[in-house]
Order: sequence, then C-alpha cells, then structure tokens
Amino acid sequence: MLQSVLLPVAKSALVVAGSAFGLVEALVVFGSSPEAAAPGAQIEKGLDSLRTKLARTENAIDLIELRVAEMVTRTELDARLGAQAESMESLRIMITHTDELLERVLERLESDAAEYF
Repeated sequence: MLQSVLLPVAKSALVVAGSAFGLVEALVVFGSSPEAAAPGAQIEKGLDSLRTKLARTENAIDLIELRVAEMVTRTELDARLGAQAESMESLRIMITHTDELLERVLERLESDAAEYF
C-alpha cells in the first residue's frame, strides 16, 4: 500500500530531475548564443523555477506522508474498535449465561426450601 503511494512521488521526482537537466541544457545552449543578453539572469530564472518545483514536490511529499500516517491511524483504530466489539459481545454472552445459571440456582433453592418447610 505504501509502495502505491510512494510510486507517484518517485515518478514526480524523476520528472523534476529531468526538467532540471533539460533546463540546464537549454541554458547552456541559449547562453552560448549571441542573442543571450544576460545569461546569469537566465540561469537565475531557471534556478528559481527549479526551487519552486522542488518546494511543490516537498509539499506533496509531506502531504502524502501525512495521509499515510492518517491511514495507519485509522486502520489501528478500526482494529481496536473491532476488538472492543468482540469483547463486548463475549461479555454479553457471559452475562446471559450467568443470569441463566443464577436463575436455575435460585429456582432450585426455592424448590428445596419449599420441600423442607
């Protein structure tokens, strides 16, 4: 289950890395052309874009980790509630059997007492 959650994150990280590589290659090509007025500015712009994408990816990873933690908590809670429900049902059955046994004991005492008196 965790693998199915983390697989899209890994794919996203590869996409970001590929984009960064492509961006660096493009900056090298455009930076060597005569039209490039300010190659440092282009590089800085590309780095800002990469920082933004990285921040979004980190936020997505944090959100996924939070949701996985919530799923684990819900699963644990469901298991505990199930165990409590089973325990309560067992308790009800024991109480019913105890009541039946007590009723039989009292009936027997009453019938024995009626025979002696």
